Amino acid sequence: MENLREVSVASDHDESQLLGKILCQCFGFPQTEWEDYGSSIGLDNFRLIRHNKKVAGGLAIYRMGQWFGDRCIPMAGLAAVGIAPEYRGQGMALELLRETLKELHAEKVAISTLYPAVQSLYRGVGYEYGGTRCLWELPLSTLKSRPSQLKLERMKRLEIEALIDVYNQQVNHMNGYLDRHPAFWKNIIKAAEGEEVYGYWIGSSSLPQGYVIFQQKGVLGSLSLEIRDWVTLSADATNCLFSFLASHRSQVDQCRWYGGAVEPKLMLLAEQNAKLVNYEQWMLRIVDLVTALESRAYSVNLETELHLSVIDDLLEENQGNFVLEVAAGNAQVKRGGRGEFHLKIGSLAPLYAGLLGPRQLQKMGWLECTDSALRIAEYLFPMTTSPAMPDFF
Repeated sequence: MENLREVSVASDHDESQLLGKILCQCFGFPQTEWEDYGSSIGLDNFRLIRHNKKVAGGLAIYRMGQWFGDRCIPMAGLAAVGIAPEYRGQGMALELLRETLKELHAEKVAISTLYPAVQSLYRGVGYEYGGTRCLWELPLSTLKSRPSQLKLERMKRLEIEALIDVYNQQVNHMNGYLDRHPAFWKNIIKAAEGEEVYGYWIGSSSLPQGYVIFQQKGVLGSLSLEIRDWVTLSADATNCLFSFLASHRSQVDQCRWYGGAVEPKLMLLAEQNAKLVNYEQWMLRIVDLVTALESRAYSVNLETELHLSVIDDLLEENQGNFVLEVAAGNAQVKRGGRGEFHLKIGSLAPLYAGLLGPRQLQKMGWLECTDSALRIAEYLFPMTTSPAMPDFF
């Protein structure tokens, strides 16, 4: 019996519709949502796998950027990885991921990020944990008005471009945050039938110091203020935001939002009454080693080099010895060197993201290195405050 497999874009409308049926079945979405979902990403950004010329499954690629080391790194977010039930257990998902990563490497995409349903599958192709996405809940009864020189202004319209300008001022130093795909922005401001989405500028529309986008919804028998997105560019803006939330406490029980495992805004509160409701982690893959290391920013005070030895069983171009030369905040990567810092491509991901430091990797058995290489790596890849990605895909 033939066992021919091929990964590519859909060849025609019928194949794209069949892929839609498979993915909707896999993730429990009505088929009527496929057209909007497919068009928001672009059908050319879906990859399907055929088995003996029949569509067996597929995935979506969000082409965007992700912030690490104060720079936005070219990133491919993988989503909706699904295989039809009759083709499961045959290595289809693994083959689909392998071929997609090879294609992304050929395009010199630096990194790839995803939310795993099955950890072992993605670790098998070089992904490892890079950061967190946490659901927080704060009882509004615990909030009080706080002194602030700023006022709030209701948004006349929820305009994506205006929001992006303010958002970018905050995220450029927050490891893990996204240079969002347009589909993500549309979902932030989109209201379902019979629902309302509210938006307020912190400060004014002409000189905003932040914003908040939210809904008021019933959650487990109580009224909750569900924050879809928020930005504060100063302590005064954060105080203004908390005062605004406190003004809802007579009618609304709590506010909820997605953030990281550490939320600096909460440090400004008198008491730490916020609680972590849900904790999940996303995974990162270094797709093009040279592009990833050269795209990242480093301390401007460093002039040094790190001699890496990298194992990548899937992408041969990433494997071997490399010298990472850093000066004035920029990097250049060359082949060769002494290979004093030895690790697998997956182990490099949490180091690159700032989730784990070199000593932690070493204690876990994920890194073999000389003492001098360890010290250099600690300067090049300092641990950060819990890399986070509030967006889900």
